Amino acid sequence: VAQMHAPSVDLYLTRGTAYGLTFFTEMYKGVRRVWHEGAIDRFGSKLVMVPGAATAVILMCNRAADFWRAMNQIVDHVCDRLLELPQAVGKPTAIAPDVTSWPACIGNYRGVTRGGVSLRVDEDRLVLVCKDKIIPLACLRPDLYFADDGSEEPLSVGIVSETDGSIKYIVVNG
Repeated sequence: VAQMHAPSVDLYLTRGTAYGLTFFTEMYKGVRRVWHEGAIDRFGSKLVMVPGAATAVILMCNRAADFWRAMNQIVDHVCDRLLELPQAVGKPTAIAPDVTSWPACIGNYRGVTRGGVSLRVDEDRLVLVCKDKIIPLACLRPDLYFADDGSEEPLSVGIVSETDGSIKYIVVNG
């Protein structure tokens, strides 16, 4: 169980979301949550456990348009009430970036879901260029940047370093 709940793969999201053996882990309002979700044909489910509070929320539903967002909002609301968590989600706090690391990640990237994006430096700031939109990025940790736009789940950009220090991949929004 400990291995199942231990992070193995970083998803490069501002909540610290990672994947272990069959379970996701994340920090939510200062509380560590372990979860998994599933969907088939017309049904969906989500199991969220808070091991530190010996609490779990299980939700099953019929799938409808945008059901994941609604399901997550319901689960978050139930966790908030059960654990008496604050209403507001803490915003990520930017740190000073290591600008000497930027040359290795500057370039063009292509992915299945987002298509082509670029990382470049614009006015002494790392930016993501996506569909002709320039998105300034703030540094959360040396390998993770986010768009400081005030949204609840900010856009995130993970910088994946190879063992030799080169950058071949980035991860946008996990």
